[in-house]
This record gives sequence, C-alpha cells and structure tokens, in this order.
Amino acid sequence: MITPAHPDDIPAIARMLFDLNALDASTRARFHNWRAQPALQAFLSERMQDGAQVLVYRTAGVPRGVLMWRAEGQGAVLEQLFVEPIWRRRGLGARLIQRFEADLCARGLRRYS
Repeated sequence: MITPAHPDDIPAIARMLFDLNALDASTRARFHNWRAQPALQAFLSERMQDGAQVLVYRTAGVPRGVLMWRAEGQGAVLEQLFVEPIWRRRGLGARLIQRFEADLCARGLRRYS
C-alpha cells in the first residue's frame, strides 16, 4: 500500500537511504556525506517541513520503498526513488511513480523532472 509518509516514518526511510546516499556521496560531489543516520533523519525531517512530499510503499506496515518530490513552478522535481533490494523487480517503483503522477495531476501540476 502506498501512503504519504509521516514523521514517524523518517527513521525507517533513513535506514533505507543511508547506504545508497553514502555510495552516491563517495562518487558524486553534489551529494551530502551523512556520517550517521541521525543526521540523515534530521535532513529528511527538514525537507518534509519545507514542503517535500514523501510517498512510502508499505508491506505488513513496514516501508519497503520511498519516493520524495517537491513542487517547483508548474511542475515537480522527483528527488528520490528507492526500493529495498529484496523488493525490487516486483513493480513497487512503477507503482510509486504512478501514484506520484496521480498526485501531480490532482494538484494541477503538468510535468516533472
């Protein structure tokens, strides 16, 4: 089931994204190198407070995938899409994107990048 993230989801989202973010930071200068999950949790919390929208795909109540985006002008910027490795190749990412696109239409946003 896909639902909007709540502040209580931030620790689970940070756990999912921590290793991926560390890999990105080691290869690309534009990524933050979070040395600990609490720092990444604080960043995610701040992004959500600043208006970032976060969708979470849950199975048995546990987040298995996440999509984060923000509105920009008449469109949106997709900032993060991640599905736990064990849950890949099952269509979770595609379902997150479909929900994201439906949310954009509902808000009258026409495009995304």
